[in-house]
Amino acid sequence: PFSLMIAQSAIDEGKARDLIAPFESYLLAPDLTLLLTAGYAAAATRINDRSHTTGKLTPVAQRMLESEDVFDERQNVSRKMAGHLGPLVNLDTTALSIEEMCNSAWLVVAPLLNW
Repeated sequence: PFSLMIAQSAIDEGKARDLIAPFESYLLAPDLTLLLTAGYAAAATRINDRSHTTGKLTPVAQRMLESEDVFDERQNVSRKMAGHLGPLVNLDTTALSIEEMCNSAWLVVAPLLNW
């Protein structure tokens, strides 16, 4: 993903935008993007729990576990890229259970979309 490549300085953000630009006109702008974020410790715990349950750890997940700095930068880049596409709401899920995440997401998104 571009967000990881930018976070790891494998590609400059400007160059990534240049690569995406020719395709942007074909994308429909979202009514709203809900970006779920979490603190590093919470995210690492979730990644580890998921990998123990599934027996799989993706290369991206592995990289997130290896570096808190890369994790933080990827989250920041994801926020910037999503905000570039249209309206953005960030939901910090650090201290939320799955049920609380779902409820919080609905409470944040529904009024913004007039539901």
